[in-house]
Amino acid sequence: MSIKTIIFDFGGVLIDLFPMDTVRAFNEISPLDVLQLHELGFKESEYKDIETSAISVNDFRVFLKKSLQIHSSDSELDEIWNKMLHGISKQKVKFIRALGEKYELAVLSNTNKIHKDFFEVECQDAFGPKGLHENFKKVYYSHEIKLRKPSSEIYEYILNDLARKPEECLFIDDSIENINVAKALGIKTLFFERNDLFENYSELLDLLN
Repeated sequence: MSIKTIIFDFGGVLIDLFPMDTVRAFNEISPLDVLQLHELGFKESEYKDIETSAISVNDFRVFLKKSLQIHSSDSELDEIWNKMLHGISKQKVKFIRALGEKYELAVLSNTNKIHKDFFEVECQDAFGPKGLHENFKKVYYSHEIKLRKPSSEIYEYILNDLARKPEECLFIDDSIENINVAKALGIKTLFFERNDLFENYSELLDLLN
């Protein structure tokens, strides 16, 4: 069955993502070794809970201040939290627009309100006044639908919302774990090296022919 819908991860696929920029910035103001905490994987559940709205933005800020022992204002905290988000290249915008002439496009992102409020401006600058909605039929943010990759429920949710069979969709993500769960459900997948260029993936370029 031919592909009808292409579903893109956002961070690391559409927008360049450098989490270490945030980690280093926290490390500069925290008495703790935040670099070591990052290597241990930030095990606290709050880092996932903020992406499903299981905790509020304010509660997440309180958690960060307490766990990292910092005393920044909320605005300063948000600025550091957003440092990991970089730009969207013109080449990617051009590629997406060309792809949208042939396929239905969607975005599926694990994210949170702090990040969304920040990157929506970047999306408007890159794609136009409607941001991602200029070129993507559907945009699914984990904190809004209260489901998070790699749970199978989130893929089932979007397949139902898009009214697509798994084999009619191609999912592009920079996480092998997310890819594997989607693949197990019958969704066609493409693993994307974080912050790479679409032009480097011949299997994706073949879709345009």
